[in-house]
Amino acid sequence: MSEEEQPWGRPQEQRWGKRETIAAVGVAVVIGALGGGAVYAATDTGGRGGGFGGFPGGPPPGAEPFGGGPGRSGTGHVATDPAALHGEFVVPDGNGGFQTDLVQVGTVTAVSATSITARSDDGFTSTYVIPPTAADSSVPFTVNQKVSIRATRTGDTRSITTIGAADH
Repeated sequence: MSEEEQPWGRPQEQRWGKRETIAAVGVAVVIGALGGGAVYAATDTGGRGGGFGGFPGGPPPGAEPFGGGPGRSGTGHVATDPAALHGEFVVPDGNGGFQTDLVQVGTVTAVSATSITARSDDGFTSTYVIPPTAADSSVPFTVNQKVSIRATRTGDTRSITTIGAADH
């Protein structure tokens, strides 16, 4: 049927040739490869212990444990990207329940015998409770020091599990 004989509104039938089919398959392969590469890059730990796995080497270098509550060593459950400034993760608590773990890298803006406040480079600020088990010892950090904090959150209370000098 020629274009003039085809009824108005009916789509024109157009079949792909070999060249168009090969081009479409080529585009699909490139998109698949880029997507696979992005997933690999997002989950690759690069030997740093990061990614979506555990924290195989224990706490961050220089971290000082403050205990961690029942059944916890204070080392945390999840690894974070070394470039992360702050975040929170829900993890199993080891007793059939769940808990919220927090991480933050920032500069100490306030410190007392019972709490420490840190501000990340992006402006995020949070105050953490120093557990009573560690309150007897002096806090080893002062205002303007860069720290890496791991904590747990129960309600609005953030309690430190480890704190150490930040690498970045």
